[in-house]
Amino acid sequence: MIVMVKKNINPFAIYSDRILLFIGIFATVIGFLLAYFLNAIFDGAIDLHFVDKSNLQSHAGTALIALLSMVICLYSAAYFINPKTRLLDIIVVVMIARIPIYLGILTNINNYQFLFSEKLLKILPSSQANPDALITFLSDNIFWIIANVIISLGMLIFFFILLFNGFKTATNLKKPLHILLFVAAIILA
Repeated sequence: MIVMVKKNINPFAIYSDRILLFIGIFATVIGFLLAYFLNAIFDGAIDLHFVDKSNLQSHAGTALIALLSMVICLYSAAYFINPKTRLLDIIVVVMIARIPIYLGILTNINNYQFLFSEKLLKILPSSQANPDALITFLSDNIFWIIANVIISLGMLIFFFILLFNGFKTATNLKKPLHILLFVAAIILA
């Protein structure tokens, strides 16, 4: 059991670069396709939003920009920490770490997440005049709200664990200043 948890939390210390690169490329392609078919947009390094409809270029473009912004910022920090850090290692780290975010796309099957947020946005402006409508809407959807919060938080926590462990392995990170650089790179991305 402990070995299985370690493999999932820090695959970078266990699997070879080639295996991780293959998994990262495969997951990225699947993530891009999921984004397209389930109307997800990555409009930031760790942002995931759902839209009504858009085209393949906007889905792939925003996902690629999100991926590249993380790679550029993390590689800059990694190079400062250890100039021997390979760009390929950082690319693999970012691709593997984004897998939990790609899984978050599945919450929009049948455009459910988008439609839910659209309904909520319609109720919010009128909630001052009619607070019962908002309370009714939230109480009717409390299960979905709680499940979505748990999924989102789990996804983000797992993303950051994978990102930190991969960055630590790629750069031989040891000092508190290095951790600050890692955090700054994520914020900058």
